[in-house]
Amino acid sequence: MSTVTRHFDDNTERSGIYWGNVRHRRFGAITHEFSYQLYMMGLDLDEIEQTTARSLVFGTRWFNPIRFVETDYVPERTFDNDKSLGNHESQINDNSSNSYKTQNNIEPKTLKQRIALKVKSLGGQWSESNRVTMLAQCRCFGIYFSPINCFFCFDENLECRYMLAEVSNTPWRERHYYLIDMQQELKAKKDFHVSPYMDLDMTYHWKIKPPSRRTLVHIENHRDEQYPGDKKVFDATLALEKQPMTASDIRQTLIRTPAMTTKVVLGIYYQALKLFIKKVPFISHPDSVSKPPQYKN
Repeated sequence: MSTVTRHFDDNTERSGIYWGNVRHRRFGAITHEFSYQLYMMGLDLDEIEQTTARSLVFGTRWFNPIRFVETDYVPERTFDNDKSLGNHESQINDNSSNSYKTQNNIEPKTLKQRIALKVKSLGGQWSESNRVTMLAQCRCFGIYFSPINCFFCFDENLECRYMLAEVSNTPWRERHYYLIDMQQELKAKKDFHVSPYMDLDMTYHWKIKPPSRRTLVHIENHRDEQYPGDKKVFDATLALEKQPMTASDIRQTLIRTPAMTTKVVLGIYYQALKLFIKKVPFISHPDSVSKPPQYKN
């Protein structure tokens, strides 16, 4: 799937609150489907200071109910190869970042610098004039969790050149990064264990509409060629519409959904329980077994 809208709508402020729905569908012998309403913060990283200063509800200070913490995203440990950190991010996900960092004598400090380094380490191009709009969850009353954060990288012509996807898994608390080149075929091999009910023998097909008045991130999981039968086994769709980020809108967002990140976590475990009840086969983390399991369609 290669349809993509690249041009950024520059008529209004880039940052906003994106409301909409996320839908998951599982196909095959055991089907499953659910849809949740949610919001995500769409933040232009060059507007953070002004965006977080307009309301006591949303900001960077410890007492803000909805809090943006820069180190929650693309943390510096994802550029290290030290297993003592208690994660497998470098080993499993991206072992090119550390060598790139060392060779270029770069110490990324800000989130935008870390994103730039990650894009470069994954083979992308970067210019100092690039802008980044992130679509992510922020902390709600101190609690942070986000299954996927999307960083849309715009060039000097205001075209979205890349989407950097930061994917987290539950309960292993690992992160993996996919760099989607918007000028290429939007496919990526699934090489990160996200769910214990989904194996790795498949390829992601992406459809992406970068943030403007609306945004869309659609992912389809297609079986590798050696498997018979239907190739599409799963899809996930995030369809959101931009709302203003005024003090009033931020306050209404908190009233409407006061614990967004908690809702996300509970939703994941609730759906996992339903898959367990449906007797969907459980697949162990590849690092937890000595021999990779043989998966069947």
